[in-house]
Amino acid sequence: TFLHVLVFVANNTGTPQALPQDFFVLKDAQGRVCQARSDVASAAVQRGVNADLGAEDQIPANGLTTSVYLVFDVTPGATDLMLFARNKPDQGFKVVGLVP
Repeated sequence: TFLHVLVFVANNTGTPQALPQDFFVLKDAQGRVCQARSDVASAAVQRGVNADLGAEDQIPANGLTTSVYLVFDVTPGATDLMLFARNKPDQGFKVVGLVP
């Protein structure tokens, strides 16, 4: 089951760059961790319609908030999916309570 997530990011590095492939992950209440599927997100994104950019696109280094379309392949029946940065597992956001 694909779970679509829209995130808002800003690039203040001075260099246009894509999000690292494993930057955002989802973890469910059962402890399973899912990485974003950038290939699926790139096929599903409609730039300027459902997001500014896809997961594989370069984020401009202009410091402005940019929406990025992410897709995760999750297990049906997963509960309490949390989105977090892999290097900050103690900080995250609940994105869905139950995957049908």
